[in-house]
Amino acid sequence: MLPAEAEGRAYIQYGNLRKAAAVLVGLVEQADRVPQIGPLHHVIVRKTVAGLHWARGDHPAWADWIGQARTIGHAARLTHQVAGIVRTYGAAVAPLLVEIAAPPPRPGARPNGRTYPSGRRPRWPSGSVSALSVPSR
Repeated sequence: MLPAEAEGRAYIQYGNLRKAAAVLVGLVEQADRVPQIGPLHHVIVRKTVAGLHWARGDHPAWADWIGQARTIGHAARLTHQVAGIVRTYGAAVAPLLVEIAAPPPRPGARPNGRTYPSGRRPRWPSGSVSALSVPSR
């Protein structure tokens, strides 16, 4: 499926929209039919189909496809894919992103988004001495 998506993306990039449409026509249905296809692949295929509609100048269809990609990506926490959508389309996609709120933090999340192995924040044992403490004289 992804080789066909890449072929369609290449046709779009080089301006052969008829061949791109022929390649991409069944990919979304295929992605929806196969249960092993994850959300990342759904987002990638929908972004490519949206790119085809963008290249054709069909902005209502583009908004529908890019909205689907954004919704799936946001629900699956694919922040890199959502950021790629914003980077690619800039201000055109801004109205579609207004209703997105920041995803709730995962339990035990660090400030950088990773989680601690135990799922909760570690605590210093009571009575422990910090490495930065200076003994008094």
